[in-house]
Amino acid sequence: MITTHHKLIGKTAIFSDEALSSWINRLARDNLCSPYLFCSRYLGQTLINRDIDRAISNTALLKIAELTSEPIHTIQQLQIPQYYNSGIKKKKTLLHEQLSLHCHIKGFKRLNRWIQFCPICLKENNYYRRYWRFALCTTCFLHNTVLQDACPNCLKPINFFNIHLLHSSKAICEHCLFDLTQSECDIVILNDVISFDKALVEAINSGWVMWRNFNLHAFPFISGVIYLINGIRKSLFHCIDNNSHPLLNKPFGQLNTITRHQITQILASLLKNWPYELTQLKEGNIISQTAFYKDSQHDWPFWIWKVMRSELNKGTYWLRSDEIESAIAFLQKNKYQISPSNVGEVLGRDRSFYVNAKNKRLIENAMQVQQWKKKIFHW
Repeated sequence: MITTHHKLIGKTAIFSDEALSSWINRLARDNLCSPYLFCSRYLGQTLINRDIDRAISNTALLKIAELTSEPIHTIQQLQIPQYYNSGIKKKKTLLHEQLSLHCHIKGFKRLNRWIQFCPICLKENNYYRRYWRFALCTTCFLHNTVLQDACPNCLKPINFFNIHLLHSSKAICEHCLFDLTQSECDIVILNDVISFDKALVEAINSGWVMWRNFNLHAFPFISGVIYLINGIRKSLFHCIDNNSHPLLNKPFGQLNTITRHQITQILASLLKNWPYELTQLKEGNIISQTAFYKDSQHDWPFWIWKVMRSELNKGTYWLRSDEIESAIAFLQKNKYQISPSNVGEVLGRDRSFYVNAKNKRLIENAMQVQQWKKKIFHW
């Protein structure tokens, strides 16, 4: 049991959709402390020079929970989900790098656009939402506006940790003191983008997608979306054979909001009437089929493969190991029996699908240590 000799003078309410970094910042200021001094004094370590929304030690979480008397699971929910069944891996992989905005920290400075904001949301409730860290989400679906990722006055990244304690608002620029709630908002033209953002946030939070003609596990859905985005980027920038374009050298999470919003507009249109919209765009030479095939055809999840490959080039699809692992994690979390038939159901295959020897062992190993309450999974 971790003990602390400090007692807080103020209690800070937790909003269910708040980012952990935002809550730590408010907690420190409510106790008349700078975030840096607060973490050093009360937690015994400097957390602000790390991306605590994506990763924080269990020791630090336990200290925060004891200090604030908040349940540890409530605090953990403020982080960007870090488990397979939400489509994000802890390891540095394609998904991990592209799903959340990259946070480049040097000392106590945030050198890039690591968080987005909606001026109207900040005006209504002065805290930063968790989904504003998601690179694929570029809209506020409460106010139908495009999110912003920098101060509109000086164009520098947001860093609410560096705002002086004399300022009561957490929604100002640390550099020029511009009031971010007064920023002009661009209205979203396509409602499809807002609908997609809603579905994506729900998928990350719950581990499942139920949107339009999609009804499947979040991991293959989000991994498929990432591959579609890569194909869209190559089509837009006409760099199919090489990555010479500067916007292709950057991970998706390092692009600015305007560029990401333009790409997700095309993505949302593709998914609106999937797969018919993709076929029409390909026939109209608006997108390049080669851009979607090159360097990625062996990594497609099944729902992408059956459109991009099975209808054009008949063949057998073998589920990948990460798909199997994500399905097992989903079944374990929801207390379902781990079995080949349930794994197939989660991943959109039939209940008698074939797996190779390696993936068969993955399922068999999980079956040996499982604890379940519900036997058969159906979506």
